[in-house]
Amino acid sequence: MPAVDTAIIDGSFSVLHQPTGLSLTMATGFENSPTTDGRYIYGKAGYQTDFFDFGTTAFSLDAYWGQDIGALGSESRSIGGQFVQNIDDFQTEFYLGARVYQYHEAATDFRDGVAVLSGARLKF
Repeated sequence: MPAVDTAIIDGSFSVLHQPTGLSLTMATGFENSPTTDGRYIYGKAGYQTDFFDFGTTAFSLDAYWGQDIGALGSESRSIGGQFVQNIDDFQTEFYLGARVYQYHEAATDFRDGVAVLSGARLKF
């Protein structure tokens, strides 16, 4: 069986500037093979601050774009926003997030998706 010539390149980085509370995350990837030529890029910008004495508040927005990920000729997109409120004395975080998903292929019509996630995390 002949060897398949495939190249996969991907990477990411995140940075938090503590004096301002600003953060940035970027990721990208690319795959090239005889049957796939997929690529994506993702970015997230965030902000952390102490609005309240009881814990840090964090906000972020992110976006994703992909091409030829699910199938050749496909395009995928996602946009989201998140909120986290820490309550230090109880070692608890409350979070809320919302995201819109879009996926398109030439031969198939897909409806956009929307997801909302909320909850709490208790550390002990």
